[in-house]
Amino acid sequence: MPPRLILVSREHLRAGRVADYDRNEREIAAASRSLNCPNPYLALTPTADPTVVWWLNEFASREHMARVEREYKIEPLWSELQRLTSRKEAFRTSVDMTLFRCRTPEGDRWPIATARFMVVVDGDAGDLAAPLFESEDGARLAMLPVSDRGSADTAAERAGHAATILEIKPAWSFPAAPWVAADPDFWNGTPEPPRK
Repeated sequence: MPPRLILVSREHLRAGRVADYDRNEREIAAASRSLNCPNPYLALTPTADPTVVWWLNEFASREHMARVEREYKIEPLWSELQRLTSRKEAFRTSVDMTLFRCRTPEGDRWPIATARFMVVVDGDAGDLAAPLFESEDGARLAMLPVSDRGSADTAAERAGHAATILEIKPAWSFPAAPWVAADPDFWNGTPEPPRK
């Protein structure tokens, strides 16, 4: 079932700073695991432009989102993430965040646990059978999780010119346990927490 709310963040990276960004994101993911991050998240990059990073955070409700925000502020997680995320200013030119509400019926499929790619369409999905999300200002995103590049290419062709194929970056993400259980080979790239 698609999440009722999804927070989409997009970071635009500075030229020549992708390697620095990569090292820092691996540290953030390791800290998230070792310090009990309160909510799973996905990092994704467009297959056509790896200098744009998408972040997806799913929430069941506004109350769930508020609880997660409170739990992020528990020490030592808060201080460590503040330290690591402050470094990002040197690696990116901009970041934007938009909260989207799901406009798709709750019975729809959302195969995120086995996804390795996400096909995203700005606006309505058209012929693409994908959950539709809408922001408060009326912006719309259709998002379809798929397990392989061939399925992503097929879905993008069906959706037309407005489609973007995003590749999930396991080393930068903090996966939910069911995602890891569903596709352990894929999540082997998830960084281990630092040894004490």
